[in-house]
Amino acid sequence: SKDPKWECISTLEAMMSLCCPGVGPATHFLSHSQAESWDQTILAMNTVTTFHVKSAHCRFFLDYIAIRQLLKGDFKPATVEEVIMTIGRTALILEPAAAPIVLERAWCVFEVS
Repeated sequence: SKDPKWECISTLEAMMSLCCPGVGPATHFLSHSQAESWDQTILAMNTVTTFHVKSAHCRFFLDYIAIRQLLKGDFKPATVEEVIMTIGRTALILEPAAAPIVLERAWCVFEVS
């Protein structure tokens, strides 16, 4: 049977409660189309960390783990705007390079506007 206490927390909240190393406040909001592969997502985060930030202390707000996926309405536009403004930096995955999907998705355009 389902344990309802797990339905109201995100993966990130579970990791934070376990004091997982490397987990903490985000330094960058990652805007992406969710059409890219997991490998492309990781590569993009590594690229930002290595070539743009040049710091090992770069942490991303990544919706896959930060959103309470089973809680309806957890990610509302006003909340997204507040999260992005609080973090202060947004990284955008432009894949495929010739015609980035992220620029065709209204939600992603909202995130970077």
